[in-house]
Amino acid sequence: MKKIFFTLVATILSVTSFFSSNRERNQSKITDYESYILQQKDQNLVLEQATAEYNMLADHNSHYSHRSHYSHRSHYSHYSSY
Repeated sequence: MKKIFFTLVATILSVTSFFSSNRERNQSKITDYESYILQQKDQNLVLEQATAEYNMLADHNSHYSHRSHYSHRSHYSHYSSY
């Protein structure tokens, strides 16, 4: 009877330990994945901000490029007022 009781208790402890260990590993994987997702969102946000800033600067620079084009001597013939 003692052997059966000992075997039953040992089995219960082993199963409990196994499931506890699996739960901790799965929780760690979920946490790592959530961190990865947050990191990807942050990187996308930074990329979107950089792209918006680049586009704004490109628009700004292209606006003034026509003025500098006007000032070149070789392009005076483009304008009838000269």
